[in-house]
Amino acid sequence: MGFFAPSAFLIGAGLLVAILATYLLRPRRPARRVSSTLLWLAALNDVQAQQPWRRIPPSILLLLQIAILAALIGALARPFLRSTESTGPFSIVLLDASASMQATDVAPSRFEVARQRVAQTIDTLDSSEQMALISLDDQPHVVAPPTNDRTQLRRALDSMRPTTRSANLAAALSIAGALAAGHADAQITLVGDGSLDRTQVPASLLQAIPIRYIGVGSASPANLAVAGLATRVVNSQVSALARVINVGDQSAQATLTLRVDGARFDAQTVNAAAGETTQVQWDGLPGAARTLEARLDAGDTLTLDNAAWAVVGGDRPTRVLLVSDGNVFVERALGLRPGTEVTRVSPGDYVPRPQAFDLLVLDGFVPPVLPTGSNVWLLHPPPGNGLIAAGPDVLVSGFTAVHDSDPLLTDVPLGGVHISRARRIDPPAWADVVLTAPETPLLLVGQTQGRRVAVLGFDVHQSDLPLQPGFPVLTQHVLDWLVPRSSTATPVVQVGESVALSPLPESVSVEVIGPDGQRTEVSPPSPPAPFGATDQPGLYQVVQRDASGRETTTWFAANFLNPRESQLAPGTDSGAPPVGPRREPLQAPREFWPVLAAVGLALLAVELALAWWQ
Repeated sequence: MGFFAPSAFLIGAGLLVAILATYLLRPRRPARRVSSTLLWLAALNDVQAQQPWRRIPPSILLLLQIAILAALIGALARPFLRSTESTGPFSIVLLDASASMQATDVAPSRFEVARQRVAQTIDTLDSSEQMALISLDDQPHVVAPPTNDRTQLRRALDSMRPTTRSANLAAALSIAGALAAGHADAQITLVGDGSLDRTQVPASLLQAIPIRYIGVGSASPANLAVAGLATRVVNSQVSALARVINVGDQSAQATLTLRVDGARFDAQTVNAAAGETTQVQWDGLPGAARTLEARLDAGDTLTLDNAAWAVVGGDRPTRVLLVSDGNVFVERALGLRPGTEVTRVSPGDYVPRPQAFDLLVLDGFVPPVLPTGSNVWLLHPPPGNGLIAAGPDVLVSGFTAVHDSDPLLTDVPLGGVHISRARRIDPPAWADVVLTAPETPLLLVGQTQGRRVAVLGFDVHQSDLPLQPGFPVLTQHVLDWLVPRSSTATPVVQVGESVALSPLPESVSVEVIGPDGQRTEVSPPSPPAPFGATDQPGLYQVVQRDASGRETTTWFAANFLNPRESQLAPGTDSGAPPVGPRREPLQAPREFWPVLAAVGLALLAVELALAWWQ
């Protein structure tokens, strides 16, 4: 034990002498004549007790006064004990705010328990000590700069909230190292759970600054998590597949409920051993389904990972621009696929609009520069188009399929189809020929310059193909290859990730509605910036309005699919870090003068009460 202000004992010695003197010095009493001393015998004892240099008679008040003086002077001397629990003169506290800190295996939650631990450290902070507070999440930041103001630290601590993301420990330690620069007595305290990867701590930082890890969490938390929800559409039949993983150390059972467009569709019982992954499949879902939600009713310790969402068949229409002087056959065939919006303009009115359309269908016309972000279907390509070498028209004597099993020709009868003439085309290396004539290839597909390209080498009006039942089927196959249905869906993102929104060409405003009903206007201006407010798991609605006020609603999903955060194995307290050449545990002084001050004040109240009663 030591004292920060030992000079206080000199003051205490002087006050002790003063107290004793009040009992030793003889009081001056006036002389009075009395008729008898019989009634004053008790006063004689008091006079004898206060004679100089006589032993002081026992007195409860005197003992209380000495105890009060000892306690108050002891508090004034600021005694301390060296403890491994103290933070020292300059400390930096990192409070874990990652998603796993929302677990409730310790009441009320891991984050609240960790916050209480930090609050206790703040309460013991002395005026000569400084503390900084850093929020340890995916983007660590300083919540409170180094200060000895406990009120400011408590206010900053109360403002902190757990997030739905992982912690970036390396970045947080980098910030802590910058704050500790120039402080030889600095130390770092990290309060968190087992989701933190302590291998991210640089060895150089461990040697330079003592780091202590204080773990929170129970011994064996149970947790079932929905690890994914996938969909598949085959022949207009919708299927869904959910994966459930047991990340606890004991077998668990729960009910997995599937909702289609918000309505309950089915529920199945899931049994999973520790560490086991179980799959649940649903077939025959409604063909018009747009959104799916798979949710566990498990009463486990982390609710963030108990649900996953999916958007079926794309969250927005397939946008097709047909540049033609008039081709009713192709326009109608393109519009047969559900969720496809076809916009037609003449070649003279064409204006390049990058990423405004998923597919450009160019009928006998190719602009000087093709916009980025769009696949292309060339019909009757003109010579010198920049994509494929095309010459003048030639007569076609007949045609055949290069491969009878080509998926583009499935259910497309070719018998009875006649083509009078087509462009002479030299097939490039990037293209595969699907239909060919002795004189020239007729249908080619391939990828070049980062885009998918299909080429139909003849004008459909120079054939009877549009009159055949196989024409719309062939058109749909080519359209599905050029613009797969899944490509029009905003991918299901992880919570916290940004989503690139692609408004329809005619939209004048775009609004995003979150799972909690919060509305955010993202456009105008257009094009909108990526939408990043996806901290809540669930479905987000994208509402677009055109100049006439007509609304188009689409969806995207933000899922909490984070296996590391779902692993709730608790952290362990590392204890005081070893320092110095002897690698002894770091100890710092911990004062306890408030206890002595409280004892002294309590004794003073007792002494005053006894004095008044006597």
